[in-house]
Amino acid sequence: MAGEINNALPKSKELLANIAKTIKKGFYSLSSKGQERALSLTLKTANDFLGQEVKKENVNWLGNLNFAAIGIKGSDLVFTKTGDIKILLIRGGQINDAGRNLNLEGIDPYPLKVFFNIATGKLFEGDILMVLSSNVFNFIKEKGILQALAKAENIDDKKIKEILPYSLFTKGAGSAISGFSLIFLFNKQKEKFSFPTLFKSEEENKEKPNKINPFLEKIKAFPKKLAFNMPSFPKLSQRKIFLPKIKNPFKGLTIEQFKKKPAFKKNALLVLGFLFLLLIGFLIFKGAENRKEETVIVNNPIEPTNLEKIEPNALFDLSKEELGFEPNKIALSFANLYLYKESSPEIFKINIDSSKKEKTELNQSIESIDANSGTPLAFSLPNTVYYFKNSAWQEKQIALAPSNFNLDLSGSYLLNIYFLNAKNCYIIKYSYLSDYNWGSPKKWYEDVTNTCKNPKSMAVDGSVWILNQDNTITRYYTGEFQDKITLDIFPVPEDLTEIKTTASAPYIYILEPKNNRLLIADKTGKFIKQIQSDKFNNLKSFAISENGTTAYLLNGYTIYKIEL
Repeated sequence: MAGEINNALPKSKELLANIAKTIKKGFYSLSSKGQERALSLTLKTANDFLGQEVKKENVNWLGNLNFAAIGIKGSDLVFTKTGDIKILLIRGGQINDAGRNLNLEGIDPYPLKVFFNIATGKLFEGDILMVLSSNVFNFIKEKGILQALAKAENIDDKKIKEILPYSLFTKGAGSAISGFSLIFLFNKQKEKFSFPTLFKSEEENKEKPNKINPFLEKIKAFPKKLAFNMPSFPKLSQRKIFLPKIKNPFKGLTIEQFKKKPAFKKNALLVLGFLFLLLIGFLIFKGAENRKEETVIVNNPIEPTNLEKIEPNALFDLSKEELGFEPNKIALSFANLYLYKESSPEIFKINIDSSKKEKTELNQSIESIDANSGTPLAFSLPNTVYYFKNSAWQEKQIALAPSNFNLDLSGSYLLNIYFLNAKNCYIIKYSYLSDYNWGSPKKWYEDVTNTCKNPKSMAVDGSVWILNQDNTITRYYTGEFQDKITLDIFPVPEDLTEIKTTASAPYIYILEPKNNRLLIADKTGKFIKQIQSDKFNNLKSFAISENGTTAYLLNGYTIYKIEL
């Protein structure tokens, strides 16, 4: 394992150590399941651990963590990575970025997914595996050291020290570099560790003729041919494929020993086999038809009686005098609800557990507020962020957005801030650094295919969800268009107004005041349920709890709490 935290605080070292301990303990306790399975299950534990750190407000590492974990057993390799870290494989004079397909922008849903995918592969004699922090990688690449390592013959630790000397990082530009580099060399194993092989050299075949029949020889030759044509790795001039020793099921038999069947028996068997296949095909087709019909009934309710009505409970009744303004938005952060009006200088806070209500003030108008990160953020045009801490709003300046960019919609995820220009669905992102500081705005997505038009609402959970004027939903992920969703539900949506989601729930939630309802679908667009009540006669906004099990609906001056 290797890792680092950029913009580190004193407690960052402890966090790195705890991440390593969590992965090590999980991996070895599950080693009986095999390397790949063990690492996959362990990463879930690591993500859970980091999720708990976020809940403790230890968030300075978000966007700053670079970490790699690699398992090597014999010739088998399994690895994962997160952040800006390089895993290189040098083979046959070529440099391969083995971790390139593991790169994902940002960090995905809450509960946290810091570690996503794992990769597996095979190692061979002469391979060099390198794990590098980005600054070390950039430095030695500019110096031509990677190419020198790739071209070197009969590489060993002595030669590596000549190509990559310690003095390189003690003098000149190298002395300003901090980071790490792990280098693994894979040389020929000692004979006692060799696996038995089914594929013999030409010399071995000359000394001891192969007595296995040609039929079995073809079976054995197939994996050899397949392995040599694998596109993942470049060819080597010499290469051995080792396989575990297997019991030969054909031992003592030759093809001639299988007795031929009389012709009429052979024909009868063919006819019976054909009839059997027809029967199987009929049953499969019939089953598919039944499943299709069942799917239509379950997923596409078409009768008004199928609308699910749930009586609201846990009411919070407020008055215009109490608030001082008419709210049109509601946000949720852990146990607190925040009511506010766009372009209003005030926010009304309700503690859900104790129903305590208090009014707080801001000196600027609020464009939006989002609480997915667990920390309420208010964005004031053009370049001010307010965050709620120590029972008061704190102010922080951020870099100005491009001059031609309108901050029409906004959202935040794990303290990263996203703004959308509604005219062209142009999205910019402010990456969270640490201590309530944000980097410069960077283009996250620019719609050139007209996948979204006149967006009305925006939600962020790692993906960015856009509710369009035509009631379709567009999803983007890692700065790329993913899909466009049309809800198949009755009554047909007429005027959807707001979309919300949470990282920990597999659902999206959409408000439609015109039909007095809240719609719930999974993140592929499949309809789950709709919640409707005659009491929802003035729906303005809603909020969803962190785990997706509770909804709060703002109806006029009343908030309804509904367990989902």
